[in-house]
Amino acid sequence: MVKHAAKDQELILTAEERVNRAVDTIIANNRFATEQLGWLSLVREHLIENLSISEDDLEQIPIFQRIGGRAKARQLFQAKLEFRVLHSLV
Repeated sequence: MVKHAAKDQELILTAEERVNRAVDTIIANNRFATEQLGWLSLVREHLIENLSISEDDLEQIPIFQRIGGRAKARQLFQAKLEFRVLHSLV
């Protein structure tokens, strides 16, 4: 049923494949510092497991809390990576 609803030419991807493609595209189309890439790696892992992420997650999930939470993410990414972009990942 899902395949029928999808366009015949489009592949049906697992959540992991979809997230990996999206994050890889963002990384390929932007320049990120090492610390930013570390954050993107954590975001990738979170999205694969949970299929969504919000700014609130950065305050509530321990791994993000330990590395500075929402405030640190905003400092690191400024306008380069807004969470509305992350919503388009999955």
